Amino acid sequence: MPANGEGGESVALSGQVGGTLYLVAIKAPGAVALSYQDLQSFPDDGYRRELVHGQLLVTPSPVGRHQRALHRLGLLLGVACPPNLEVLPAPYDWKLAIDTVFQPDLMVIRAEDFDPDGPLDGATPLLVVEVVSPSSRATDITLKRYEYERAGVPAYWIMDPDAASLAVLRLEAGRYLEAALVEGEAAYEADWPYRLRIIPSELVR
Repeated sequence: MPANGEGGESVALSGQVGGTLYLVAIKAPGAVALSYQDLQSFPDDGYRRELVHGQLLVTPSPVGRHQRALHRLGLLLGVACPPNLEVLPAPYDWKLAIDTVFQPDLMVIRAEDFDPDGPLDGATPLLVVEVVSPSSRATDITLKRYEYERAGVPAYWIMDPDAASLAVLRLEAGRYLEAALVEGEAAYEADWPYRLRIIPSELVR
């Protein structure tokens, strides 16, 4: 839940996965705000840059463990994906507004919303997946959970390669509820956005 903040003060957000509470503080929108156009001017240096209400969010390049889990999960999603949907990996911009742009690790979107020459603009993914790393864990579980919830993303998966776990959040009455938390050899039988079987340990070893 957010705490109130005004004019550049910090806004505290919290999120919980598997009984663990995470906190993160971000700056409330102030006088200086960046736009999508500003984001295009940064160098292609391996850092992931996202915008949250005009505030720049920078994440360093992920490590191999993260990329292996991301690649394997992306393959599973891609093989099972029906022809009317698209599976898109990062880096690919999801433009929510002129001052809010995310690059989720994976998105499943409607094929009709795909723009081969631009970002996902004005449409909402059916599923967003983030594979957490030490540098992104708190942000993925707090800030992004809050923003994806506000944007109306029906399902948000948080994959943790270190714990070999997958947390599944589903949107119910405008709020994310933890629908499942599977670890190790346990299987998650997904039914949204399509049927898929995921065993977390197979994504990390």
